[in-house]
Amino acid sequence: MITLIVSVVIGVSTNLVAWWMIARGLIPKIMLSPQISKIPETRRNAQWRYRVKIANRRRWFLPRRRVVNVSVNASLQVHGLDPEAPHNLTNYKLPVTGDGAIPLIMDNHVVRFRTEEMDLGDAPLLVSHPHPNSPQFFDLEELLQLGDWARIRVMVTASDAYTNATTTRIAYYVSDSIVRGRFSNKNGRAGLQIVKKSITNDDQDEAKTDSSVAQD
Repeated sequence: MITLIVSVVIGVSTNLVAWWMIARGLIPKIMLSPQISKIPETRRNAQWRYRVKIANRRRWFLPRRRVVNVSVNASLQVHGLDPEAPHNLTNYKLPVTGDGAIPLIMDNHVVRFRTEEMDLGDAPLLVSHPHPNSPQFFDLEELLQLGDWARIRVMVTASDAYTNATTTRIAYYVSDSIVRGRFSNKNGRAGLQIVKKSITNDDQDEAKTDSSVAQD
């Protein structure tokens, strides 16, 4: 009887250790910035550039490892557009840099929302006016005024470069999540913070691409 109990305890303990190793060691640990960075746009017929940042965080007991086959999907979710189903969400695809495909991330990566490429169909746009230089461009804040309420949903899927274990992270953003400023150049959680800007003369410096993202 004692032998049976000991065997059961050892078996359960072994399974728990194995689960912990897989959850903590093999699966990537990625994070999304809690806010959306808003900086002046200087290279397109748009006024603002909206970005989120992905951080590949290191497990404290393991060396830093790359994540690969990163996929980013974003959508604008609007509540209350359909009068026949007022409690449903209407989803509009929100294009992102590189169609959301990122080959690998070592530390972090910034992804831009391409609001000028959105297909809003016959949505009853409750916006004041598009940007004068681009009839298809809308400020993200204006899009988030649609319906009863609206939000941005971002889903990131990534795989560990060595184990191929996959993880998924989902974040939601509302109008108050948009902050004017660029992301910090630090790695890890600290790099997800936005360095706020309040001086107009700094706009040109703000518009420079973060060191962690490829040219877009």
